[in-house]
Amino acid sequence: MTPYIFNIGLNRAGTNSLTEALNILGIPSIHYMSEDGRQLLKLANDNTRDNKNVFDSLDVDYRGFSDFAGELFLDSLYTQYPNSKFILTNRNPEAWVKSKTFLWEVLKQETPVECTIDDYYHKVDIIRYFFKDKPDDIFLELNICEDGGSDTWNQLCSFLDKDVPDIEFPRLHESYKR
Repeated sequence: MTPYIFNIGLNRAGTNSLTEALNILGIPSIHYMSEDGRQLLKLANDNTRDNKNVFDSLDVDYRGFSDFAGELFLDSLYTQYPNSKFILTNRNPEAWVKSKTFLWEVLKQETPVECTIDDYYHKVDIIRYFFKDKPDDIFLELNICEDGGSDTWNQLCSFLDKDVPDIEFPRLHESYKR
């Protein structure tokens, strides 16, 4: 059976594209919001508060989860979902701040406090530190925004032990990646 795949850490770093890629590979995956309109982060917080698995109920239908501030749940995900795989979608820190700021402007909301280069490094450091003593085959860092293409397919498919599909790697929402 396909292990659970958790896209942890940074949003605005190819999370939509990764979710689409996982679905193309036949791994049922969900991004940011559940089918009932709840944010995955809220569901994860609620389930954690209620002493349930982080993705209780959704983990029956989905094997991949993206864009939910995964760094906040690393310990729980690692213990509740044995043999899982974790993917940190990453990108250039300045480009990440610019993309987040642009998105918040488009949504006509204030830029959140966490939209700083220091926050970027803080999140990435937490994730890297968590996995430093874990087996190499459970953690992958992907830079979809800059790599893309066949190299990204090769890295992802090698990590997941899947065949590389004969299509371009999905590049969703690039207009927000300015």
